[in-house]
Amino acid sequence: MIIVIIRHGETPQNLLGVFQGQSDPELDNVGIDRFKETARTLKNEKWDAIYSSNYKRSLVSANLLTVDVNLRRFVSTDFSERHLGALDGKSKELLISADPELSRKLITLEYTPSGGESGRSALERFVRGIHTIKNNHQ
Repeated sequence: MIIVIIRHGETPQNLLGVFQGQSDPELDNVGIDRFKETARTLKNEKWDAIYSSNYKRSLVSANLLTVDVNLRRFVSTDFSERHLGALDGKSKELLISADPELSRKLITLEYTPSGGESGRSALERFVRGIHTIKNNHQ
């Protein structure tokens, strides 16, 4: 079994340099265009299904992948972004200037932002989603 992971397209928040976490922005035009190109590139491949998180940006990205193909679609909160709590929607630059260790902390499994989710919890959730895919397509 081969599982291909494609991240959602670009959002306005990407350009603003803010943490997105659990916020739910739309894709911007660049994100839509890039995903249309990705869909054209991948449309002749054999796929069994498309999985996405429940965020608008992920659902639109998944829709763009399935425009020309008839595939089963699954939505799973296991693939949701890490809950960043108090960091969500805030400027990365400002937060990192206030806490120069923040980038390092965010890539550790133990760090939990205030009101958010630890890296370990997010990873365990994601792995659970991968196991669900494996079990659904044996």
